Amino acid sequence: MRKRNKSILCVALTLFMVFSLAACGPKGEKEADNAEPAKEAKEGRDNSETVKIAVQEGRTMLKEIVDKYVEETGKEVEYIEIAKGDDYYSKVTLMLSSKDTAPDIIFEDGFMVKSDAAAGLLAPMDDYLAKWADWDSYNPAVVEAGTGMDGKQYAIPISTDEQVIWYNTDVFEAAKLDPDWQPKTWQDIIDTAKKLKEANSDDPDFLPMNQFVSTSNVEQVSMRTFQLFYAATGGKLYDYDTDQWIVDKANIKKVLDYVDQVWNVEELSSLDLAASNDPESTFTSEMFPNGDIGLYFTGSWAFGDGVGGSNADAWKEILKDGKVKYAFVPTYDGKGYVTTSGGWTFAMAANGSNLDGGWDLLKYICQEENMTYWAIESGNLPARADSFESDAWKSQEYSGLMEKFEEGLEFTVFRPTVDGYASVTELYAQLIENVAFGVLGIDDAVDHFEGDMKAAMGADLVKVIE
Repeated sequence: MRKRNKSILCVALTLFMVFSLAACGPKGEKEADNAEPAKEAKEGRDNSETVKIAVQEGRTMLKEIVDKYVEETGKEVEYIEIAKGDDYYSKVTLMLSSKDTAPDIIFEDGFMVKSDAAAGLLAPMDDYLAKWADWDSYNPAVVEAGTGMDGKQYAIPISTDEQVIWYNTDVFEAAKLDPDWQPKTWQDIIDTAKKLKEANSDDPDFLPMNQFVSTSNVEQVSMRTFQLFYAATGGKLYDYDTDQWIVDKANIKKVLDYVDQVWNVEELSSLDLAASNDPESTFTSEMFPNGDIGLYFTGSWAFGDGVGGSNADAWKEILKDGKVKYAFVPTYDGKGYVTTSGGWTFAMAANGSNLDGGWDLLKYICQEENMTYWAIESGNLPARADSFESDAWKSQEYSGLMEKFEEGLEFTVFRPTVDGYASVTELYAQLIENVAFGVLGIDDAVDHFEGDMKAAMGADLVKVIE
């Protein structure tokens, strides 16, 4: 927030602090508990001819779709861009809280939906959705990202992702490993990385495995390391019946034991790289396409980022030759597979002045053609099941590579979209870092994590399972 003049500084800072806490604080401390429930989004709320839509800056595909809507319908749309960064969520909360600033449609990160809905900032969309035939085309697993704690639908998912293990078959074949690789156990992952390490022992730049473990990359560690492997244990992060965050010590220790084996016992990755501010760019654009990484744990969008990255020619070459493949993380008991997902959504603001007009725009944005285009251009997975069957999706140059992702949506686990996630995700990252960097042993790390959870969220909002 920038200073404009002394007369408004105090008020502005006060509002910023209040609503920042509303966006990130624990459920028990949020003003939402005393807020009035969001009013139902019903037809007839049309107090302005102009539709306001607020989005994160840089979403050029969305701007193209909105411009096309304006051209085809002749309706007025005010397109409001909000700067990216950690302040985005605080700014959105401030905007949604007032009838003077609330848009009709908001571009909402999925993990904010439940908390913003509980705070009365979002309008339930059920009445609109009941009359929209397209709603049946949305993937049931993805729809959860826009559901409130009360079971009502507060947002429409745009796209989603999955976390997998990418690998280059040339690297595997050079190490005499099966290029059609799918580990059955966590030990299979470690053993494969050990063989890759041995086969490339004369190359000091080769990284047998990469996983995110440093708090310099919080959400990557939380989603792609802790939550991914914790989900594979069958553990739950949140108890929706009691509204409590869960500290499941036995399952957390399974994850930390794996991390300890990878980083400290077998030394299969690089702490220096892990601690850098933007390792993902190095991994995706340089090391992976050049065969310098054995197992690369990252999102389903990796190939799209690679093709658009600094080493695009190398990516295109290995994609063209079918050298890029991926595997799912196996469950801890070896009886199945798991992945984790997140994603962005469109929500309707409870304080919006033209929700009917907003819904008309939203229907246009979320039709199959636009959502398929969005997924293709962004390198993400469609939220609509029918997008996977569309000619546009199937005609992509690398559509064959993505076939397993549709299967992955059947067993994916979505990150918690409840109040306090923004705080808890940092604790997940700290937990992993403490073990990977040898700061704490496994037992001490778990005890420390339990204490941090209770301090951050409130002891009554933390459920400990010994």
